[in-house]
Amino acid sequence: MLNKVKSNKKEIAQFAILSIALTLPLNIKLGNLAIISSFVLSLFFINRNDLTTRYSYATYFPYIFLLIVVISSLFSKNISAGFSRLDRHLLPLLLTFICIVFKDFSLRKVLEVFTVFLTGYTCVLIGKLLWGLFNGMELNHLVFHQFTALFGQHPVYYGLLILISLFFLLLKLKINFIASIKDWKWILQITILLLGLLLCASKAVFIIFIIVFFCGLIILVKNKKNLVTAILILGLLTFFVSKVDFFNKRLTEGIALKHNIRHFTPTNDFLAKKQFNLQEKLKISDLELRVLFAKIAVYHMQKDEVLLFGYGVGDAQNYFDYYLYSYNLGPNWYQGFNLHNQYLHILYNYGVFVLTFFLLFLASLLYGAYQHRNFLQFVIIISFCFVFLFEVVLIRNKGIVLFYFFNLLFVINNDTVKNRYFRNSRYS
Repeated sequence: MLNKVKSNKKEIAQFAILSIALTLPLNIKLGNLAIISSFVLSLFFINRNDLTTRYSYATYFPYIFLLIVVISSLFSKNISAGFSRLDRHLLPLLLTFICIVFKDFSLRKVLEVFTVFLTGYTCVLIGKLLWGLFNGMELNHLVFHQFTALFGQHPVYYGLLILISLFFLLLKLKINFIASIKDWKWILQITILLLGLLLCASKAVFIIFIIVFFCGLIILVKNKKNLVTAILILGLLTFFVSKVDFFNKRLTEGIALKHNIRHFTPTNDFLAKKQFNLQEKLKISDLELRVLFAKIAVYHMQKDEVLLFGYGVGDAQNYFDYYLYSYNLGPNWYQGFNLHNQYLHILYNYGVFVLTFFLLFLASLLYGAYQHRNFLQFVIIISFCFVFLFEVVLIRNKGIVLFYFFNLLFVINNDTVKNRYFRNSRYS
């Protein structure tokens, strides 16, 4: 019986990887169940080659980073708080193990099925929104966090999932431009996912989509007539979006910094500290909040002389909350908030050495994508790197799983192809 099951390893591998992919947009409990079930299943198929095969540096990053978190927790004053965050860093380890054991999955098939299901999920969310409008609710009460609330999903993470599917579909323009734009199923999927992306209302995700899409058109679409057609379609889409008041306001407001934010200077002198009043706090935009957080974090890190090793994963939040309180930004406002910048978050928690290590990890992912001429992998990494400027993705369960899972799919797939090539050349 066991031998019969093992003979179907490729089909089981495909099922295990797909089960994780298809639960990514859904509730955390379903996603974790898929990961744990796939991990248990993978234990029945592990063999010596899985443990001895050499993979790229990026594959082992989660293991090294977990060690960093453990060390940082041990050196924190609040050790228990540091260790309480370890569970979320165990998920990438399970994902890495699963992808290594079940490395014979078809990446294209995973992306195709995932895109179909994500389109279906997005239809459900759009249907919920339309039902809300029908019942007299206002649009601004049905988008962003409210849009993805049905699945218990953060809109930025759901927007990134849509981004991955959109880029996967749009790559068909390179393969056959005319056939793609005449395919009604392709057009319907693109339309639904684009609408879903807009309703997620994440400025960072939408902006990087426009930038990457425009650059991709110029690089990949060689026929000038097709290029002009695609740019016109993009222009019309942008025009119609700008005519909807909510989207126009959501995507354009808060870009400029007000005078009091531009000239805000952190200090340790309590007599000179800026005390934000109620009206000022009510008017702080998303971008201004991130600028304030960055100024406060960097200044106090320098003054506390912790740039090299950070405050420690167990203590960082307490220090940040304390400094927010000192500017009257903490009580009942921003206490408990993260820094809203992945790079700054790593610097604040772990210091400049770990930040450099993380940047090298991202660089290795980009280099691997370039080396294998994998445009989809490249744009996905670029998109994450951009979103990292405005969100701390790698602090929540869904964000961590989303980032590591899709990168592992590409990294393991690239390494498997490379290893097979070397084995084939050896015995040729």
